[in-house]
Amino acid sequence: MDIKEKIANSAKWYYNLGLEKAKEGNLTGATANLKTSLFFNKNDVDARNLLGLIYFQTGQIVEGLAQWVISSNLKKDNNAANDYLAATQANATELDRMNQVIKKYNQALTYAKQGDEDLAMLQVKKVVSIMPNFIDAQLLMALLLIHQDNTKEAYERIQDVLAIDRKNSKALDFLQEVEKPKEEVVADTAEKVIDKPKKEKGAVMERFEKGLWGRGPLLYVIAGIIVGVIVSMALIYPTIKRSSASSYQSQIDDYKEQILAKDTQLKSNEKNIKEANSAKKKAEEELKSYIGDAKTEGLYDKLLTAMDAYSQKDYSTAAINLNKINRKKLATKKMKKVYDDLKINTYTTTVATNLYARGYSAYVNGDNKSAIEYLTLSIDINSTKLTSYLYLGRAYESSKDKKKAISTYKTIVEKFPGTNTAKDAQARIDAMEKKNTETKKLN
Repeated sequence: MDIKEKIANSAKWYYNLGLEKAKEGNLTGATANLKTSLFFNKNDVDARNLLGLIYFQTGQIVEGLAQWVISSNLKKDNNAANDYLAATQANATELDRMNQVIKKYNQALTYAKQGDEDLAMLQVKKVVSIMPNFIDAQLLMALLLIHQDNTKEAYERIQDVLAIDRKNSKALDFLQEVEKPKEEVVADTAEKVIDKPKKEKGAVMERFEKGLWGRGPLLYVIAGIIVGVIVSMALIYPTIKRSSASSYQSQIDDYKEQILAKDTQLKSNEKNIKEANSAKKKAEEELKSYIGDAKTEGLYDKLLTAMDAYSQKDYSTAAINLNKINRKKLATKKMKKVYDDLKINTYTTTVATNLYARGYSAYVNGDNKSAIEYLTLSIDINSTKLTSYLYLGRAYESSKDKKKAISTYKTIVEKFPGTNTAKDAQARIDAMEKKNTETKKLN
């Protein structure tokens, strides 16, 4: 499989994972997976269309429209994005309502940043009443309510968010705060009475900037300024053209106000960009663990190697490769089923005996690393073979890993008491522990 195929498969895999999470109501997880899919294949219109729908569902209108505009430019015909855009463009009233919601939300952010929490609450309440699925507005309202010690209503707002996106990290953070034990709440209250927070900058926005809030500023600034131009050309201009001259100028002024409001938030985006780069690096490392690179085998390569060995009836090699796979990291139910079926058919007494023979041969030839690998797996499959433990202990001892050697010899003493091998194992334990004691005295 060449690198282009791996990249294409990775993009498709992340898209399918995002689709599955979206169906489960985990919109945060779905968004992350779809963004990763687009990182590998920016021309995937299915991923863009689904990401646009999720943005629209969570009240991020500009971001949703942007994805559909890009999608429609990538594929002109038989593209659902064209239908979404046409439906939005045809409804001038709905478009104006969205515009007003964004304007009020930005105003609420400005008030909160200035410390005018009462005015911020008035604005954000209007936003939520118009668009209840606007997650960022619901979260801002919850944060304001928490700061006002109105945890009951904050809890309701948080539950509204989780009903839309059940894995929303900010909502879960806020939920932990409103569900504090009573002792912590009393302590917090006493702290506030003794040292009341200053309001020059706005206590809510201090938490906003420290990261409890997270992605709000970056999305609305960059999407509004850079992508907003594209969206305006594709959607807003045709609608405005049909309006009167005064309405036209009014909407232009509204968008100017939005851009000015968003422009004030640009300086706070460095942390968000670092987080995005960190997430990208994490995704690349995760991808490497799945598909590997020129130097290392990936998770799927190991599974394919195990399947190939099994088809050639080399059950021991199949078992060795299965042992290198972390089952929890297998992404789909089908892959886990393949893994489980292979394990059932390869983890047999015959394979355990064969692995013992390989491990013994490796030990005799001085290859302690291979001996430890084969003998450990042999014991995992069949834990009743005494000599497997014996030579595993000796391989550890030869490798200077006294801790694991002693542990293995103790297992022999416990599992096979009264045998000559158990007596020999105890003698080896005593000798190593005595040597350790003497070394400590010298030091």
